[in-house]
Amino acid sequence: MSKPAFVRRFTSVSFATMVSRAFGFLREILLSRYLGVGADAFLVAFRIPNMLRHIFVEGALSAALVPTIVQAEQDKSTNQASRLVTVSLVIFEAVVLLLCALVVANASFVVTIIAPGFDVGRISTAVPMLQVMIFLIFFLSSNAIFAGALHARNYFFVPAIAPAILNVAFIIGTTICLYQRLEPLALTYMLILGGVAQLALHVFMYKRAGYSFMLPNSTTWSMMRSVLGKLGPAIAGMSIFEVNLLLDNQFASTLPTGSISLLHYSSRFMGVPLGVFSIAFATVLLPHFARVGRDNVERLSFYFQEALKTVFWITVPVGLLMALVTDKIFMTIYLSKHFTMIHVLQAQNLLLIFLSGLFFLSLNKIIMSLFYALHDTRGPWWISAVGIISNLGFNLILIGPLGAYGLALATVISAVLQVCAGFFVLSRRHNISLDRAELADFFSRAAVQFLILLGAFYGIYRFVTWFIFRFCSANLAHMLTDTICFWLWIAPIGGTIWILILITRRLFGLRQYFIDGESAGSDVN
Repeated sequence: MSKPAFVRRFTSVSFATMVSRAFGFLREILLSRYLGVGADAFLVAFRIPNMLRHIFVEGALSAALVPTIVQAEQDKSTNQASRLVTVSLVIFEAVVLLLCALVVANASFVVTIIAPGFDVGRISTAVPMLQVMIFLIFFLSSNAIFAGALHARNYFFVPAIAPAILNVAFIIGTTICLYQRLEPLALTYMLILGGVAQLALHVFMYKRAGYSFMLPNSTTWSMMRSVLGKLGPAIAGMSIFEVNLLLDNQFASTLPTGSISLLHYSSRFMGVPLGVFSIAFATVLLPHFARVGRDNVERLSFYFQEALKTVFWITVPVGLLMALVTDKIFMTIYLSKHFTMIHVLQAQNLLLIFLSGLFFLSLNKIIMSLFYALHDTRGPWWISAVGIISNLGFNLILIGPLGAYGLALATVISAVLQVCAGFFVLSRRHNISLDRAELADFFSRAAVQFLILLGAFYGIYRFVTWFIFRFCSANLAHMLTDTICFWLWIAPIGGTIWILILITRRLFGLRQYFIDGESAGSDVN
């Protein structure tokens, strides 16, 4: 894949994800107005399909299918890829429907497992919502299979924009429930309609990409066994973050009411850069890694190091910029009678903790894509074990003295340990190496750039705030600093600083293949 093509595809995925996250913001604002921190029961019911959306749509099925479909198209034909997709749909969706039936029949037990601290009232509220929303899994897992085929053909935009459809359905449903004073159960049916619309879009693009539905042959079953062999480790690897959030939910359910909601709202904001950049970057890299891995594994070390540099150069300043305005994020967007100043302060602190692990959470996405491109079915198991066990252990240690903050900190520590484990396994099993001297030089130069430009941002931010309070009336000052109007002037300042970070990178000697192309080093295709 040429650099311009890579940048174009990454940009399209990133833009589509940004649109979806923008709708997600609106959805969260409306949900906070509708239920506030009393959304615990709804969020627990929504956790299972939402968790599986991240695992399947943004992870496991694509990770298992994409390298195999790439191989099918290179070695066989588009017809063979179509046969593989058809068989995948039949097998996986049969299993999914069985899973849905089991959850419906045992919904009370499932809610108790997810939130063992819930009382009878909250369990009875969550059960009927779960019995409806669980069927989202059918539509979302089907979407993941179609998305895997589209990714293999370098069609990235539609799978990335599809979550926006579900968010639109969520927004419409929440608005209706809010103003008609309906129970949250009514919202769940609107989400199912959103899933149907997503599936229809994926089927349309699947046909347009040149695929079809075909009966399998002997080669198909051989390839299907390969997919199934990789699916288990892919699920384990891609589900680390979601499993950790699920563990956090279980622990948070034993804390005061509202803790689950606060963890949800804060992690959603941390998920914005994860989705817009990290997941988009890993999504485009997966088929690229798969093609390179088939031809020359040694080249992957170069690509991996360049990906690491890009992840660091983007996530660190983004995390710091967000950290400087965390208080304003929750005050200007969420503050209401259901979300008080106490909740704002708690959510702000939780977000600060999550942001401290943004680089490591992002890098884990790239590491997993590299494993799956190499058809490694064992490495992700080790990383998954490190992630889950460490998160569970630190949850137990930290929840007592720190409460919800301890749960967030455990997630960050777990992410750091996963990156260390990933580096170790890649080095030992696949001879992936890093030029430590080059990385140290890059990180030090980037740190100087961040210090200067982010320092300028903070100085400008403080000066503008002083100017507003010095020369504006009390009401106008309140409007410009404590309401949604705050973003009308801080967003352009932040955007300008980010543009300066981009255009001054050469002044600081920062070179990256995925941004500069050949100027970053030798072009190894």
